[in-house]
Amino acid sequence: MRKGRGRRGALKLLFEMPLDILFEILQLLHPLDLIHLTRTAKAVRRILYDQSAISVWKQARHTINGLPECPDDISEPYYAALLFEKHCQQCLSKASQICWEYRTRWCQKCVRGNNRSV
Repeated sequence: MRKGRGRRGALKLLFEMPLDILFEILQLLHPLDLIHLTRTAKAVRRILYDQSAISVWKQARHTINGLPECPDDISEPYYAALLFEKHCQQCLSKASQICWEYRTRWCQKCVRGNNRSV
């Protein structure tokens, strides 16, 4: 008898429900969880990156006390990634500082390589 890999496909039906109900559920998640969810399937990514889902990202951000508003020149998903992901956006190594002037997260090596200060 072949052993299965857990409950594969268990959330498949979640993304077949009406969008307004799905959005009510998703807006309860932490923004980093939304980012991780967008990486699970193309269909999920398409739904969450659509302009109609902007309210989901905003509500998720508002669940975190003291978080500033998203700057006008970047999208809500990008803002969430900038705030909560912990890797350099150039080389993918660990990076803890955000360069707000360039709206990016760089490690110290990439900051020096780009002749920038953080």
